Amino acid sequence: MVVKDEKSKLIVYISMTLDGYITDKDESIGYLSEYNSEDYDYDSFLNTIDTVIVGKNTYNKVIEMGFEYPHKNKDVYIISESIINNIGNFKLYSGSLKKLVVKLKKSSLKNIYCDGGSHIISQLLSDNLVDEIIVTIIPVLLNGGLKLFTGSYNAAKLKHLKTRTFLNGLVQNHYTVIK
Repeated sequence: MVVKDEKSKLIVYISMTLDGYITDKDESIGYLSEYNSEDYDYDSFLNTIDTVIVGKNTYNKVIEMGFEYPHKNKDVYIISESIINNIGNFKLYSGSLKKLVVKLKKSSLKNIYCDGGSHIISQLLSDNLVDEIIVTIIPVLLNGGLKLFTGSYNAAKLKHLKTRTFLNGLVQNHYTVIK
């Protein structure tokens, strides 16, 4: 059994356009391709986590784009409302997201990364399970697509921790959720 002094934090780390979209009208994230030349401290962030939660649609979008899902050295939970078979060492999960996250916060040695999508994030916010949000603003206006924050979720106050700007116009904001 793992004994820890502090529970792990659940961190949403995601990007969105200036007008709040994570996909365009065709549910594509192709607009991000011109911004892939820099790391934006993503690797440093990954060193602080050992568990990833991702929605099935977000996972499928990465695979459809021809990429291999990058977190093979982490415990990955693919969240789906329907029961599907495990994919490699990734765990498919269709139970209570709240129960899963509460368990993971107690047992994970590092933090937990929510890799999307918007419905998973909204559900986590509704259950007051998000501890930090790191959102990178992409200098693009899409005027349609899938918004980062969708559905119903609990209102929350945030405390700004830091902002980083990048030469290509990206702005990364880091917040903690006040509980």
